[in-house]
Amino acid sequence: MSIYVIDIWQPFLEFHGDGTANPIDVSVNFKEASFSGGGNITFKGTLKNNAHFTTRLFEAELPLGNSPIYFTYSVKSEGSSAVGLSLEFSSEKNEKNTILLASHGNALDTMSQFVSRFSKVIIPHGVTKLESSPGWVILESSISMDGYTLKGISALCYRPLNVTSGSDDRSAEFYAVLGHITIKAQEQNLLLPPSSAWLVDGQDIKWASESQGSKTVSLKITWKWRDGNSPYFSYNVYVEEITKMKGTGPGQVVSENARKYLGAAQVRSFYVSDHVVPPSVMSLRFIIQVCGIDGACQKLDESPSFTLEC
Repeated sequence: MSIYVIDIWQPFLEFHGDGTANPIDVSVNFKEASFSGGGNITFKGTLKNNAHFTTRLFEAELPLGNSPIYFTYSVKSEGSSAVGLSLEFSSEKNEKNTILLASHGNALDTMSQFVSRFSKVIIPHGVTKLESSPGWVILESSISMDGYTLKGISALCYRPLNVTSGSDDRSAEFYAVLGHITIKAQEQNLLLPPSSAWLVDGQDIKWASESQGSKTVSLKITWKWRDGNSPYFSYNVYVEEITKMKGTGPGQVVSENARKYLGAAQVRSFYVSDHVVPPSVMSLRFIIQVCGIDGACQKLDESPSFTLEC
């Protein structure tokens, strides 16, 4: 089985040195929590009603056979902001085709908006909103282009038809984040091992007192396969603070705060340095999210973890 993965660690973003003003500013953002480690591509600016903006992300040279390929990408957006993928194809006879993998929304409106601008418009067959990462939407599409070569991938920023109001000259703020793009030759994800397959441990734990009752902790988190060597995986590391509910005494019910993303690891260890722990926190749960080479990641509730009492 062939698996092609495009990661947005190194997108080939266009740079306009001539001072040309674009309605959307495109940048790589490492500050905001990412979808699956690394950075995000952020689109920020304004767009008029029914307008769209295209920017190149990747150049490619991927020959396609007679089997379909499957695209999965993640987006987090605000308001009526939508992001699709514009795919450029070329045949052996140098025939050009541009196909749009549209965002989710009203299929009829999307087709009406773009059918004259693209060779084909494909509506996603799968739309998933992640409970573990609020705001992120996973879009799944498939395409067959026998005899063609994928030459490039661009992002299409647009405002859907069904949200227009007033004049076509009216502009609105646009904000969206692209988390990842995965291209696979098979629709199903690789199976990820259960949390019971891993042993997770905390080492070199060091505490330090801070002002107003807070403290900091530094440690090394390690994990290993219970039965020897495991297949290759990458990992995202999160922390979950468990605090006492107000008005309860020791040993009472606890509440779990939102999980915080700490970083990504390619090896089976991760260093946490001077993590601030408020006085109300009873324990910290470090979650190791296992991700396969096809970009699929384990649900956080099903991932291995290490709990540190405070």
